[in-house]
Amino acid sequence: MNVSTPLFWRTYCFGVLIFLMGFCYLASVMRLTPTLTFLLRQNLLAVLDGTFTSKQLSAIVNLSVALALELLTRKSGGRRLSSLLGLNEKDLAYDSIADLFQRNEEGRFVQLDAYFSSFDLDSVSDEELLVALRRLVYARVNQALFRMYQDIDPAFYRILRNVKLAVERMNQFEQMDRFGESSIAPALCETNEHLPTLDPNEVQYHLISASVGTENIPQMLGKLSVFLRQQDCHSRILPVITVAKILQSVYAVKNQPLLLPPTVEHELPDSDTGEIVRNVCNDVKTESAKKYLARKKVSEEAFDAYFDVIESSIMARIVEQNGSAISYYELLKAQLPDLTPEEYRKHHRAKLEYLGALAYKRAIGKLKENM
Repeated sequence: MNVSTPLFWRTYCFGVLIFLMGFCYLASVMRLTPTLTFLLRQNLLAVLDGTFTSKQLSAIVNLSVALALELLTRKSGGRRLSSLLGLNEKDLAYDSIADLFQRNEEGRFVQLDAYFSSFDLDSVSDEELLVALRRLVYARVNQALFRMYQDIDPAFYRILRNVKLAVERMNQFEQMDRFGESSIAPALCETNEHLPTLDPNEVQYHLISASVGTENIPQMLGKLSVFLRQQDCHSRILPVITVAKILQSVYAVKNQPLLLPPTVEHELPDSDTGEIVRNVCNDVKTESAKKYLARKKVSEEAFDAYFDVIESSIMARIVEQNGSAISYYELLKAQLPDLTPEEYRKHHRAKLEYLGALAYKRAIGKLKENM
């Protein structure tokens, strides 16, 4: 690779970043050692054999919470759940590991006993003991997040569950733990883990353009596998929860209802509706300009045309109730006369559908607020 190219330096800098992340990950274990692992063995043995004091139990609980919190602060799923549940991350950390400290009738911590029974606690080092505890806590946090999604976001939970099941049953992906995050990568090929991570939006754009919206989870994962294998300049690793979020977004775009419900559409005069739609489109355009224009994902002319098309499309759906006759391609071609079907499909369709769905959903919400 030519060292003078931007790609070389981008790859080099990202490789350094990955090294530093790995170093910090290991250092996070070691930095706890002087203050906590000095008594970890003594406290843990006391908890396991039932001779602990309240101070020793508190020390083990506090260390476990600290480990859980460390993982939650790095997981996008943890931040999302904190917001949905109205909890701060520390409270979520306590909830995630609470079952580790449940006792049976005899007062024993059954889960801790079962896990550490396979260790020779007299021979493992303090650092190894901390790593073992961390592994147990991380597993419990990941399991707890999975359960919580089932309760508060059943639709997302079903997608996440089906992704996990499909990955386990298919031979297209390898599962791995990456910095405490359950992740997947295409099987039988290099992971490119030293390269920059893929922007989830780019993955979403591809799946939107490559699907019709009726595919099941295994079929969508098949499309994802093909796309990841084609990546030569990015890492092919994706967190499982990120994959589930991407698929949820793709299904939302592909299955977006064309028309606004009648109970909403006639509540406001057309002039007010038009003003709300224009304001929403301008807001979405302003918010997305940096992502699309600053990173040169699309020309300024095409970007402006996108929102002319989106505004016209939403007005047709809501006011004229003519959603079934709308063609994004025809509307965009009116703005860009030289546009070909192939160019539209390859360079514009996914972006336009994504931005259109985002603006439409937001417009619906604003209209309902003003009813």
